[in-house]
Amino acid sequence: MTPAELLAASREPNTAAFLRVIRACEGTAGDNGYRMLFGGELVTSLADHPRRLVIKSGYRSTAAGAYQFLERTWDQVVRDRGIPDFTPPMQD
Repeated sequence: MTPAELLAASREPNTAAFLRVIRACEGTAGDNGYRMLFGGELVTSLADHPRRLVIKSGYRSTAAGAYQFLERTWDQVVRDRGIPDFTPPMQD
């Protein structure tokens, strides 16, 4: 699927509802969820995955965004689907 097709699919009612459930479980359902790093800090740029290793409470993670994508997972999605940035529509 192209980025445009993925975006259209994310707006289908059942898919949108499922994405809301994931965000609720990830703790990113609020307005700043798309900018949230593991541990709660916010990033300012969504030009790309933030690529920051956060160490908190004994855990280490590069998770970021509404669905807490790991850096390596995001990189695979970019390679497979040609996603141009880390903006909310592309995360969805």
